[in-house]
Amino acid sequence: MLLWLGLAALLLVAAALRIYQLDAVDLRGDEAYTAVHWIQRPLTGAWFDMVGYEPHPGGIFIVYWFWAELAGTSEFALRVLPLLFNVLGSAVVIAFSRRLFRNWWLAFMVGLVWAFHPFLIWHAQDARNYGIIGFFTPLSFYLLWRAVEHRQPRRHFGVWWPYIIVQAASLYIYYFEVFPLLAQMIYVFVWRRAALRHAFRAWVTVGLLCLPNLVQLYWLGFVTDYEGTAAGADFGDLFEYFVPTLLVGANTVPWHWGMLFVILFAGGLAWIVHRGKDWAALLLLWGIVPPATLLLVGNWMTVFRPRYVIHSVPALIIGTVAILYALAKSRWGPRVGRYAASGGVAVYLILAGGEVYDYFHSDPPKSPDWEGLTSYLQARTTQYDAVLSGSADPALEYYYRGPGKVRFLSIGSEGDEAFFASLLEEHDAIYVLADANTSYALRYFQDHAQHIPGDTWAGVIQYRAREVRSREIDYPLTVQFGDVALLRGYTLLQGGEGGTILQLYWEPLRQTAVDYSVLLHLTPGHVEPSQPMAPAVAVLDHGVQGGVISTQHWPVGVLIRDPVPVPVELPPATYGVRVGWYETYDAANLVPLADPTLQERYQGRYYLGEITLPAH
Repeated sequence: MLLWLGLAALLLVAAALRIYQLDAVDLRGDEAYTAVHWIQRPLTGAWFDMVGYEPHPGGIFIVYWFWAELAGTSEFALRVLPLLFNVLGSAVVIAFSRRLFRNWWLAFMVGLVWAFHPFLIWHAQDARNYGIIGFFTPLSFYLLWRAVEHRQPRRHFGVWWPYIIVQAASLYIYYFEVFPLLAQMIYVFVWRRAALRHAFRAWVTVGLLCLPNLVQLYWLGFVTDYEGTAAGADFGDLFEYFVPTLLVGANTVPWHWGMLFVILFAGGLAWIVHRGKDWAALLLLWGIVPPATLLLVGNWMTVFRPRYVIHSVPALIIGTVAILYALAKSRWGPRVGRYAASGGVAVYLILAGGEVYDYFHSDPPKSPDWEGLTSYLQARTTQYDAVLSGSADPALEYYYRGPGKVRFLSIGSEGDEAFFASLLEEHDAIYVLADANTSYALRYFQDHAQHIPGDTWAGVIQYRAREVRSREIDYPLTVQFGDVALLRGYTLLQGGEGGTILQLYWEPLRQTAVDYSVLLHLTPGHVEPSQPMAPAVAVLDHGVQGGVISTQHWPVGVLIRDPVPVPVELPPATYGVRVGWYETYDAANLVPLADPTLQERYQGRYYLGEITLPAH
């Protein structure tokens, strides 16, 4: 009873570490790609189109579609799926270790390492297929071991069917599951010749079941010429980058430390094989073959990343615990062997615990604050606006639910002035997400459009065509200030994080002999409109467009957009807005309102209305 309670507690710990802060961080780009593109109704035209260009097997799309139908597409729902499979993977590696070692204590140690493994936790909280394969790979090895260990392996093929089903399913989840399969083939061919005939039949059956995968791979490799999007192969990275990542989720170690671990791991398991335990050969091949194969594939495709061989992690865990136990046991006996394995696991938990803590509390989040950015944009954009991104990040598509249109710079369009001109022609406002990829666009808009100051979200830069379209005026007016200008209306841009922008729209009546400036005062909200001389809380007087346009030279009869950022330091409250004109060098000389009634009431300080600055 105590044993089962301990195992149940271990699984609960693994689940708790994986569910902790599960939706605290927005979806990263690949996860958002899952939500936006993978979740298509199976066997529809859109689904077949996706299978034609997406370098993942069709089975994973069906899995996520089915799950989304049940649970939805929120961050929490999408990440629960790999979490559940990864926790089930914990149970599988414990059971497999018990079957190999015939020792529950060692199996428990393996489960402890799995529960606290930073790399597994990271991917268990990642809405892709890497956390899911953490269940299928160890299960296929468990079922293979069960099949080859059968008392009469030559006569009973039925025992292979669970392995066939799981292995085929894993290949429909993840293409690189073929790497562990290669390790299994080598193991059976060298160490389990008695089971080779049935194993070969099983692999042929798996191949027949996975024929759609072969068709898709042919299409990707020879029709679409998919080449990968990661890094190219680098032998040194196996030791400097792959080993620490697969072991404790660390970024890098000196390459000689990584090579030392590989030598000790391979040497330790080879020594166990020499002592008559061929299961160590299975673990050795399982841990070594996938990274080595990825290195070879990486010379052909840019797919050289540790997560692509995450299925080797169980072998590294089980193999390391086995080596610690076997070395100590051979010299001092089983009890000391248990102590050695437990001590090694304790050291590992200290190292891994630090990485897990950093992941949750110190490391930069895996994703930018897409929710905050898109909420900011949603509050500002209209159906006539566009959000321009330098990269086709699906997270922007997933989170942005505003009325504007999301536009991406395609490869080769960085310097396409015709494309940038068409954006200005089609849209009232263009919100550029500034980065290296949008630098060409920013330079073009700087020369050919009007920059709208006042956006407070880092990296968001707003441009509008210099020609004003009447539809962008939310509150049309016709208020004449002497013979200087008509106020044709205003628009208020607001949103989260402050950054309120008041856009005034002027129609010049004449070019003046001296420069004039716009009077713009914010007064307390409780002040009556009929009190034009009330003291201002904020004085935002300015030249037109921040002094860029002089009233001595402005174009008569042409609408001019005059954006005024409201200071972010103003406390959230309701304010009255008064607007007028005066000679720049004689502030007391206000231009009277042309309407005598309005002039009598406002004395040159027209009451525009109220604005409410939200909390931020």
